[in-house]
Amino acid sequence: GAIAGCGGAFLPLNKGLDPIKSGLQAPMLSALIGAAVFHIFMNTSLSEDVINAKAKAHVHMTMFFIAIGEISAFHLSADAQVQKKVKTV
Repeated sequence: GAIAGCGGAFLPLNKGLDPIKSGLQAPMLSALIGAAVFHIFMNTSLSEDVINAKAKAHVHMTMFFIAIGEISAFHLSADAQVQKKVKTV
């Protein structure tokens, strides 16, 4: 999953790590997070008592990828905008 999210960003292979010098692109980051979360959930005690754990994990991953796609499509971001309040006496 994490490798598939790169989408050939490193091809041709002579590019080296140039595609991630300025940070991971959204598809790469979401694929890495999705693969890690799915792996951790399925291979630890988190999924022991869950009925149909694999199917439920797939549903949650699908919702995660849809949400990431909408966030990217609508250019939403979590950049903090701090405004200083000036006290007047």
